[in-house]
Amino acid sequence: MEIEDDIILVDRSTLERYATCPRQGRFYDLHKPVPNVEMVSGIEAHQVLSQVVAYFDETWQDATTGDLKEQIMREAFMSRPDVQADVVDALKYSAWAIADYLAKLPAGALMRFDGGKGGKSGQLAHDIHSVRITSECDLLHATAAKEVVQLIDWKSGHKHWTEADVRDAFQFQMLTYLIWENYPDVQCVRVSIWNTRSNSKTYSVEFTRDKHYEQISGRVRRAASIYVFNLGHPIEEVDAWPMAGKCEQCDFAADCAAIQGVANNESLVQLLAPKELLAELHIIDKARNQIAAALAVHVQKTGSDVIDEETGLCYGIGKPKQTRKPTMELYERK
Repeated sequence: MEIEDDIILVDRSTLERYATCPRQGRFYDLHKPVPNVEMVSGIEAHQVLSQVVAYFDETWQDATTGDLKEQIMREAFMSRPDVQADVVDALKYSAWAIADYLAKLPAGALMRFDGGKGGKSGQLAHDIHSVRITSECDLLHATAAKEVVQLIDWKSGHKHWTEADVRDAFQFQMLTYLIWENYPDVQCVRVSIWNTRSNSKTYSVEFTRDKHYEQISGRVRRAASIYVFNLGHPIEEVDAWPMAGKCEQCDFAADCAAIQGVANNESLVQLLAPKELLAELHIIDKARNQIAAALAVHVQKTGSDVIDEETGLCYGIGKPKQTRKPTMELYERK
C-alpha cells in the first residue's frame, strides 16, 4: 500500500478489481499472479509508444511521419528480448498510421501522455474519501473546440474492442472522471481504442459532463468506498460477488469459497439452467486446473506424490496400474 501526503494511493487497475468483485481485489493485494506473455508484451508495447510520443513532443516542429514510424520500429526492436518478437508483431502494422496521426496533430495540441513530464504527465489523480485515485492517459490531446478533448488508448492484445465496450469500461469512465476533475472547462471527453496489432481504431465514444457526470462519478466514488471498506480485511470477511461469465476470468477461482460447493449441491444443480450449469462447470474446471498445477509443482520440487494418509487421496505419478479381467476371444498360438 502506497501513501502520499497521508492519503492512500490506489491506481485504476486496483480500483477496477474491487469494483468487479471486492474479494478478487483483496486476493490480488495478497497474492499477485505471475504476468503472462500478453501482459508483458503489452507493457513493452506501451513503453515503446510512450517513448515515441515523448520524442514527438520534443521534436514536433521537425517530426515527419516517416521519422516517427522508424522511431516506433527502432524502439520495438529494442524491447525486452523474451517478448520482442510479439512486440514487433503488435506494432508493425500500425506504426505508419500512428506516426501519421501524431505528425498531423496541431501545434500545442498534446496535453498529456504516458511517460510525459511535469504538466504533460499522463498520470491524473483526484482525492475521494481517504484515498487518492490515479490513472494514466496513453495520449490526451486538445481538439478544435476548447471544451472537447480526445483520449487515445493503445491496446496491443488480441481482444476486439467495440464502441459499446469502450462506453461501459470502468477504465475509460474513471479516466473521463479524472479529466473532468482536473480540467473544469472540459465538457466532453472523446475516447477511442487504437488496437495496434490490427491497426483498427474505434469511433470516438463521447462522454459529456451534463449527461454522464452523475452516473460516472457515482460508479467511481462507490468503487473507492468499497476499496476503503475492505482494505486490510481477512479474505473470508471480504464480500464476494460470484457471477457466471465473470468468475471464469478470475485468477483466484481455485481459492474462492464463494464459487465452491455447486457440484455437491444436487438441489442447486437441478435448479440451474443448462447454460448456467455450463458456466459453473467452466469455473470448477478452471479451479481444478489451477489446483492441479499447484500440486504438480509440489511433486516436481519434492520428488514424491502428495498423500493424505487419513483419506487415502493421492496426487502424483504413483497411481497403481489398473488390472483388467481377461476377456475371452478367438486367438491362434504361435
